[in-house]
Amino acid sequence: MLKLKKYTKFLGNVLHIVFFFAGFPCFSLFAIKVSIIAKKSQKLSVSLTAPFTARVGKIDQGILDMTQDSLTGAIAAAQQRLQTLLQRADEKGENSGELLQEAIAELSNSLEELQVVAEELEAQNEELTATREAQEADRQLYQNLFNAASDGYLLTDADGIIQQANPAAAFLLNVQQFYLLGKPLAVFVHPQQRQKFRQILTQLPQKGQIREEEVRMFHPERKIDFPAQLTGVAMRDTQGKLVSLCFLVRDISEWKQAQEKLAESENLLSAIIESEPECVKLIARDGTLLEMNPAGLAMIEVESLAQVQGKSIYRFVVSDYLPAFQALTERVFQGESGILEFEIVGLKGTRRWLETHAVPFRNAEGEIAAVLSVTRDISDRKH
Repeated sequence: MLKLKKYTKFLGNVLHIVFFFAGFPCFSLFAIKVSIIAKKSQKLSVSLTAPFTARVGKIDQGILDMTQDSLTGAIAAAQQRLQTLLQRADEKGENSGELLQEAIAELSNSLEELQVVAEELEAQNEELTATREAQEADRQLYQNLFNAASDGYLLTDADGIIQQANPAAAFLLNVQQFYLLGKPLAVFVHPQQRQKFRQILTQLPQKGQIREEEVRMFHPERKIDFPAQLTGVAMRDTQGKLVSLCFLVRDISEWKQAQEKLAESENLLSAIIESEPECVKLIARDGTLLEMNPAGLAMIEVESLAQVQGKSIYRFVVSDYLPAFQALTERVFQGESGILEFEIVGLKGTRRWLETHAVPFRNAEGEIAAVLSVTRDISDRKH
């Protein structure tokens, strides 16, 4: 930009002097035009300073490099034409009037080229401004999302020193948001799990991300002690250099409590079914046995569930009652419930009369996944 300013100022001065002494004051308009372009170019050069290009990035720097190349080419071409004119004047002693007219034409061409470059500069300046505004809008959008997130987000350096933290993270760790800046994140990890956290810090830049690692957050002074789910991402610039580590911290206390209660319920239900004196079983639509308690296994005379699990239960039903048994299974899969008396033959050949009560067993999506039936031995009543 200094070249453009210097060169256009030089052209303006030369034109002004040449036209004045040659008796062509009307051509001083060229000098005025050159001066205007010089001022305009100076203004553009101020707006394209290093701090701005640093903000808008490499693409914008590429545009500036292209502009610099255009300026250099235009200046070199103009200098070459002027040098040629001077050599001709010195060597051939041409008529000063003709030489002046040719000089005017050459300088006019140079002026037009510089004007085109100045217009390109102005257009590129507008493009850079638009790019900067778009990047600022994106940055503000991400900042708003970062601050509004319901989960805790923290940015740290490679050593785990906190650089940024959103309000949710400050709430989880029971501190003011500004207090977190510059603090090691490990300070808020339970002492017994800090070694695990340091391993995460070491592995994260290598792996790129880690998912749902469970660590215990703890700080006696801040009165925090809760299980957390940690997800991390290594953030890099366009050159692949590590910029920061981003951690999502989620309090999973309620989820852990729900899992514990569910496990307790499942254990209780399992204990009830195992101790139930009547047969409790789950069968699929095609009659495949899915589950059966010990009382049921005793009725069909098998030693363990592994002997019959995944196999058809129909093999034990006496053929005269098989169509009715299959029909009941189909009705249950259509949402009904029913009762059936039928006869079976155990694996060791014992015949028994059974009465079964069957209902639909639904999965988490509410779909009927199996037939749940409770069956009792009614052989004594039949005889």
